[in-house]
Formats: sequence, C-alpha cells, structure tokens
Amino acid sequence: MQAYILEPDSNIQEYYRNLLGTELRGLTLHFFATGEELRRRISDQPCDLVILESMGNPAVVELIDELSSRKIPSIVVSEECTERLVVECLKAGALDFVSKRNIKLGLLLDVVRRALLEADRWMDTRDLYSRLPVRPEFIRMNQSLRTSISKEQAEVRRMRIKTGQDLGGTYEEGKSYNLIFVFLQLHFPETLARAGDDKSSKVVNEALDKIVSVPARYGGEVWVRRRDGGIFVFPAAQALAALLCAFEVRGLISMLNVTTENIYENIKANLALTSGMTVYRRNVGDVHSDALNLAAHLAIQYPRSNAILMPSSLVEQLSERARKYFFKGETFEGKEISVYERVL
Repeated sequence: MQAYILEPDSNIQEYYRNLLGTELRGLTLHFFATGEELRRRISDQPCDLVILESMGNPAVVELIDELSSRKIPSIVVSEECTERLVVECLKAGALDFVSKRNIKLGLLLDVVRRALLEADRWMDTRDLYSRLPVRPEFIRMNQSLRTSISKEQAEVRRMRIKTGQDLGGTYEEGKSYNLIFVFLQLHFPETLARAGDDKSSKVVNEALDKIVSVPARYGGEVWVRRRDGGIFVFPAAQALAALLCAFEVRGLISMLNVTTENIYENIKANLALTSGMTVYRRNVGDVHSDALNLAAHLAIQYPRSNAILMPSSLVEQLSERARKYFFKGETFEGKEISVYERVL
C-alpha cells in the first residue's frame, strides 16, 4: 500500500517516517512539498491514501474534491482548524481532520489505520454520490461557503490580537502580558568543540535551525535565539502546547544525536518552563521578568541534565494525563520544582 503525504516541513516528514513507517510496515510513504507535485504523481500513479497539510488554505478543499473524484481517500492534518475549514474539508470528501497540535497525542496513527480500513466503503459511497443528479443551486451555495474560510480565519486572528493571545508581532511596547517561557539550554560535547570552529558552528547552527522551527507549530514564537539554545514564549493559557513543544524539542535533540555525523557524545539539554506577567520591550534584552529569570536559572543551574523542569504550580495547569509524567523535585529559589526526565 502507498500513502502520499503533502508536507513541506522536513521535521514533520521525519515524524511521519518514524510513526507510520514503524507501526504500519506495509505502508510505503512518499512526500511532496507542493500540491502540484502531488497532482502530477497521482496522474501517473494513484495511491491508497493521501495525507494533506492544509496550512488553512481554502485551496485544500479543491484538492480534496479532485482526490474524491479519483476515489482516493484523504486525511487533512492542519495547523489551522477553524470550524468552516474543518466542515468544508469533510464535506468535500476527506475521511478525517486532525489538528497539527494533536498529532503528538497518539491520534494520528489510529486515524490513518481507520482510514485504511474504511477506504473501500468510502469509495462505494463516493461512487453512489457521483451518480446523483447535479444541483446548480447547491454548487453555487457550496462555493459561497468555501470562500468564507478565509474570512473566518481573518476574524479568528483579529480576535486573538484583540485579546492579546496572538503572537508574532502583536505585542505592544510597554504593555503587560501573561506568558509562558520555555528556556532551552544546550550542552554540546567537548569532542565537537575540538572538531574546529567551522565544523562546530555548522553542527550547532544546523541543530538550532531545526529546533527554532518547532514553537510556531504549537502556537508559540521564538523570543531569543542563542548560540547554546533559545527562549520561546506562549500565551499563559497554552501550558499544554508549551509542554508539547518542549517534548518535540527533546525528541529532535535525541534524533540529532543519532543522525549527526562525527558526534561521539550526546548533545544534552535542559528545558525549563515558567509563567508570569511580563512587560514587553521591543528590545527583549531590556525585559525584566521574574518568570524569565527563573526559567534561565533552572535551565542553566539545575543540578540535573536532560530534564524538563517546571514549577509545580505550572504543572497543576496541565491535564491529569500530562501531570503524571512529572515528579516533584527539590525546592529551587523558593519554588517547588517538578521534573520530567527521560529514563532509558
């Protein structure tokens, strides 16, 4: 069986390879960066399933229509998941719709398995549907509703900006925001430092290039990129998203340790998550925040390495399922700290 995946992000492609390639060994994966590449391949060689990254683009609905007419089942995995986008994708013939923020929660594998199991019945229903008479008024209303996708997304973004939830340039100088900071402190092995400045810089920059692409997928942004890590920020209400970002960064570092050539010792990292009110300054170096200071001290000074560290008060904001992966450590700077550690 063959699955075509429309996904330009190489990190997400690697995630698909690790997940689907390991669990569904009879499924061959092919990746495409653009819809046109996917269309050309399907014209020459149809497949059993298509997984589409929509990026909230209404054009994905037309692509689902084309796949449905060819009786090729599809699943949408999207960074954006407004109500109208979800509805129109499903009405166009997609078998399922998964928010990109949830693909780490174990949903995607079961969604793909179910899609493969129901594909034959889905094709029977699409065949029946295609033989029904065309209703011009329905087509007109259908198109009208699909064009509302962009309007809905614009309204969602406007409301986020209005409530201070949106990131990416919406902060205002001198205003206070309740933020979650994710402070990443990397420890590169001494053998890398001895490899020479050019080689060391190349490895470090390639690692950081991949890492700093992660926060945006969970609704955060890169506050500061440092040579030995970075600081990411999320709205205070998005504690789970910030934690999932930290998990993906940890997984990405583990992947780098086994795929980067000529690194004989592992890159290690501490990730500290804290929250608090912060007065925004365009020059982030001028920001003074107790929460940011605590995150920095935890990541740099905490006596454990390769840990995800959070004040216990922030852990309490997580779901019961997420909380069970943390245990309470010692008090640090007057705060009770909970620790998630990967144990091999």
